[in-house]
Amino acid sequence: TGSSVYGSTLLPGAVTLSGVVNGDSVSTASVVINTTGLLSGGGQLKVGSHLGIQSVSGVLSGAGAANYTFAGASGNYTVTPKTLTGLISARNSEYGANLVNGTVSLSGLVSGDNVIPDNTVSIALAAANQSTSGYLKAGSYTGIQTAPATLTGTDIANYTYSGATGDYTVSKATLGGSISPSSSVYGSALVPGAATITTGIVSTVTGTDVVTAGTVSVTTAGNTSTSGKLKAGTYPNKQTLALNGADADNYTFAGTVGDYTVSRLALAGVLGAGSSAYGASLVPGAVTFSNKVTGDIVTTATPTVNTSGKTSSSGNLIAGTHNGIQSVSGALSGLDADNYTFTGATANYTVTPLALVGVLGAGSSVYGAALVPGSVTFTNKVTGDNVLPAAVVIDTTGKTSTSGNLKANTYTELQTVSSVLSGTDALNYTFAGVKADYTVSKATLGGSISPSSSVYGSALVPGTATITTGIVSTVTGTDIVTTGTVSVTPASNTSTSGKLKAGTYSQTLTLNGADKDNYTFTDTPGNYIVTPLELTGVIGAGSTVYGATLVPGAVTFSNKVDNDVVTAATPSINISGKTSTSGKLNAGSYTGIQSVGSTLSGADAANYSFSGATGNYEVSKLVLNGSIGDSSSYYSNTL
Repeated sequence: TGSSVYGSTLLPGAVTLSGVVNGDSVSTASVVINTTGLLSGGGQLKVGSHLGIQSVSGVLSGAGAANYTFAGASGNYTVTPKTLTGLISARNSEYGANLVNGTVSLSGLVSGDNVIPDNTVSIALAAANQSTSGYLKAGSYTGIQTAPATLTGTDIANYTYSGATGDYTVSKATLGGSISPSSSVYGSALVPGAATITTGIVSTVTGTDVVTAGTVSVTTAGNTSTSGKLKAGTYPNKQTLALNGADADNYTFAGTVGDYTVSRLALAGVLGAGSSAYGASLVPGAVTFSNKVTGDIVTTATPTVNTSGKTSSSGNLIAGTHNGIQSVSGALSGLDADNYTFTGATANYTVTPLALVGVLGAGSSVYGAALVPGSVTFTNKVTGDNVLPAAVVIDTTGKTSTSGNLKANTYTELQTVSSVLSGTDALNYTFAGVKADYTVSKATLGGSISPSSSVYGSALVPGTATITTGIVSTVTGTDIVTTGTVSVTPASNTSTSGKLKAGTYSQTLTLNGADKDNYTFTDTPGNYIVTPLELTGVIGAGSTVYGATLVPGAVTFSNKVDNDVVTAATPSINISGKTSTSGKLNAGSYTGIQSVGSTLSGADAANYSFSGATGNYEVSKLVLNGSIGDSSSYYSNTL
C-alpha cells in the first residue's frame, strides 16, 4: 500500500513477487497510480483511502524473466491531511486609540485549492494589561490576536487547522507641555527647569489615566569635562522629563523643552610668593585655585617677574622683598580651560642675599721682609657685580722676634678677613668672614765654614764658622744670632765600628741665640775629609815539618779600629833556591820569605790603606823510624 501527505509527491507501494526461484533475477514494470476523478482544486490526490488505484502490468524484465509469467497486480493508496498554519498579521496603534485587527493568512496551502480561513479576529484584553482608563497599555504583546480553527471551501477536507494568532503593539501616546529653560554655574549642582503637562492624558468612561510630571533631568553624556561635570555652554533639548503615576509607561513627553545653560566658573586664584637666592634663576610662585573642580585640567600662563628698576650691576634682581612684582594673566589652558574664567593675580617676590663662599689665599714672606697677605677670592660671586671684602688682618701678637718681626714658622689661621663687604652690590650678599694660614720662611745668613779633615777612626775636627751678613736689625732691636756647633753630615755614613767612613763630607752650622730659628745658614762651607788609616800589619812566623804542606803565619793589624771588618790577603812563601831533591822547602830557619800585599777586603776595607808585610818561616827536620832485619849471609846496615 502506498501513502503520502496531501500535496506532497506520491510514493507508490513496492511490488513483491512470490514463487521466484532463489537466485533468479526478475523485475516487474513500474507501479502506476490512477488519480482520475480524485484530484482536488489544486490538482492533488485528495485525502482518503483509495482502493485499487495502484496497478502494475504483467511485463517482466531481468535475466530470468523468460522463465516466468505474471498476470499483473493492483493496490490501495492512502493520502493523509496536510496541516495548515494560520498567522494573523501584526498590528499597532497609539495608546488610547481604537485597536485595529490583523488579517488571517494560511501557510502550507496548495496552490489552486479552495480553502478560506475564518477571519473573525479578536484581541484579548486581560485586566492586567489595561490602564486606568481601560485601554490596552503601551507595549508589545505576543499572540494577543486570535482567530477560530474554522475553514471553508471545496478543498478543506484535505487539511487540518488549529486556528491563528498574531502580535499587537501599542505605542506610547504623546503628551504636550513644556520644560522651562534653566541654568547653573560650571561645577555646581545642575538645576533643571520646571515641567508642566498640558495635553494628551487619556480619559474615558472607565476613568482618567493617572499621569503626573516627575523629575526633570539634564542629559550630560558626551559633554562632560575631565571631572565629569557638564561643560560650560548652552544645550538645546538636553532636558528630559520622567513621568510619574500608574499610567506613566503609556506616555512619552514631547512638549517644548527650554535650553539648559552652564556658565563659566570664575576661578579664585592666588599667586604664591616667589623667592630665590640672589643671582639664581628667578622661581615664580605657583598659582593655586581654591575653587577649581577636583580632577579638572586647568593651567594658567607662566607668572612673570617685573625686575625693571630693581637690578644689580650684573643685571640680577636685587636682594629684598618686592611687593606685587609677580603677575599672571587671565589666560587659561588645559582640557577643561573653557569651563572657567580668571582675572589674573599678582604677588610679592623675595630675593635672599647670596652667602658668599670666600677663599683667603695662604700668605707668605721671608723673615724680616714686609708681610704679604693672601688675597680674598669669592668662588660664587655673580660675574659683573661690584663686591669687595674688608682688608686682610695678620695678627702677630706674641709671635715676634727680638727685632719685632713675625717669626719664621707656618701659622694656622693667622690671617683673617671680616664679614664686612663694600661695593655697590654688597647688600645682595652675606659673608661669614674667612681665615687662612701664613708662612714665614727663614732668612738666609751669609758666612763660611773653613775646610777640615781627620784620619779615619780618630775624633772629628770640624772647621770654624763665621757669620758675615743677614742678621735683621730694626728700630725694635737687633736679632740675637750667633754661630754654634759645626757638624759633619751625613753623620750616619758609619763603618761597622761606628766611625765616619773615609770620604768627603759637607759641614753644617748650628745657630745659637734667641732668634736662631728665624735663620738658615746656606753659604757654601768647606768640605770635611776623612782620610784612610794606614794599617800597621805583621805576619806571624810560620812553621811546618819538612815535607808537610806549608802553613803561612797569620796577618795581624796593631792599629785597626776595634770591631771593623778588614782582612788582608793570604801571605805567600818564597821557596825559590831553598828546596830539596823532592821540591820541598829544606829544613831550616828562613828570614822574610813570607810576604803579603797591600790588598784589603771586608766591609770596612775602604777606610784603610796597607803597604804589605813580611815574616819568617821555620821548617823542622822530619824524624825517620828504622829497623834491622835477621840475616846469615851478609852484613846489612840499615839507616
